[in-house]
Amino acid sequence: MERKLDKYRIDWKDIVHGHFEIEASSSNEALEKFKSLSKKKLYKESNWNTDGTEIAVKFIENKDAPFDVYTPNELDDYGNEQIKEWDAFWRPYF
Repeated sequence: MERKLDKYRIDWKDIVHGHFEIEASSSNEALEKFKSLSKKKLYKESNWNTDGTEIAVKFIENKDAPFDVYTPNELDDYGNEQIKEWDAFWRPYF
């Protein structure tokens, strides 16, 4: 019997950089307008990117199995075999 694939949520973070153009009468006014932007508008209307060197996984969560939330360090410490054993034992209960 083929086992269905689980859905995983991976929370990650990275450092981004970008540029945003604002019309203003001075650099002080431009800076004030920039500071007042909502984060949503900033990301939507900016040209932005990342160099990818700071990307880090915060945690990995199996959305189909309660209690399956691991940080990258926990995955390294437990090892894949221990996680598979845990999953095999508890999966029938959920």
